[in-house]
Amino acid sequence: MAENNLEVCENCGRQIGKLEKSMIWEEHVVCRECRDHLVYTLQPDAARPTYLNTQDTGDADPHPPGLTKRDVQSAVFHAILDLMFLLFLIVVAIAIISVFAAPTR
Repeated sequence: MAENNLEVCENCGRQIGKLEKSMIWEEHVVCRECRDHLVYTLQPDAARPTYLNTQDTGDADPHPPGLTKRDVQSAVFHAILDLMFLLFLIVVAIAIISVFAAPTR
């Protein structure tokens, strides 16, 4: 019979399965659910990211996948810069075309 080397969560007492990854919280072995709960409850509200485009999947993960507001703001900023550069190129192209297309007398 195989030896049982499974770790036990020091917070909830649940046995951490063979395929699960044990986590460390302040030098204590905990399961992922307890670690996420501890991080979420002890982290100040201002430091928690606000996620967009997330769906309620029923997952216990307090940090669902998705874009943060900062990601969206950065994408919008870069899109505006790209549009300004494109407008600049169009103006330069029109100026060059008008110089070469000008009728000669």
